[in-house]
Amino acid sequence: MAVIREAKEELGIKIATKDLQFVCVAVRHKEPEEHLAFEFKIDGSNLVVINTEPEKCSELVWVSLKALPSDIVADFQQIIQKGLIESKNYVEVGWPDSAK
Repeated sequence: MAVIREAKEELGIKIATKDLQFVCVAVRHKEPEEHLAFEFKIDGSNLVVINTEPEKCSELVWVSLKALPSDIVADFQQIIQKGLIESKNYVEVGWPDSAK
């Protein structure tokens, strides 16, 4: 339900649980805290997304997974690489050896 709520709040889209495909569990280490996130993907081919939080996000763009922009947040770049591209179900980011 959190994914559905956040998609509406942050992207202006309405999705259903059937639209979600599990990608991975991501554990992010950010001193002094750790965060646990459940990452999902949806088929966006028929969706029109809008940036409903421009104060938090400069823009929304569709890009190829093989050509990510250079300004993507490093933790999320690792989650995309390991979770989406490499299909790992568990991803750790933010620890000194997690970039490997």
